[in-house]
Amino acid sequence: MDPLSVSASIIAVVTLAATSSKEFCTMVAAIRGAPAAINAIANDARAFNQLVRSLESALMEPEIQKYIVADSTLREQVNNLAEPLKNCSTTFQLLMTRLQAHTKPDGQEGRRRFATTAGLKWYLGKKDIMELVDRLAHNRATVDVWLSAITLYGSTFIKYCQSIA
Repeated sequence: MDPLSVSASIIAVVTLAATSSKEFCTMVAAIRGAPAAINAIANDARAFNQLVRSLESALMEPEIQKYIVADSTLREQVNNLAEPLKNCSTTFQLLMTRLQAHTKPDGQEGRRRFATTAGLKWYLGKKDIMELVDRLAHNRATVDVWLSAITLYGSTFIKYCQSIA
């Protein structure tokens, strides 16, 4: 894949991750009476959304794209973000699907609330949702590791390029 396609591809994946985390946060915000654990997950999702929006902005910067195109190692490291970011997007979608089972329409447009039987449903389904939360945490940790590697290598590469210019 040519370097510009790699940049466009990873930007698309980052945008998808940002969109899915935003949709999850929007859904949770529209649920009245959500358990504290769900609200805590939404807070993490908001932080993740801010991270990927910042990453998206950085990757769209022409100066950053120039370095990504110029160096195959940096390009590979950036491309390695794709899989964990896709996994985060998938997990957010699964979390939304699972949470739908615990809610019902509230009568107000777009609003939902935990069903009257939600306590029992939540208790029985909590393990499944918490497994998804664990998967999300694992994928986020992988993204964090790759971002650290990119930062370390990228800053060294940029300093080198500036020193020979």
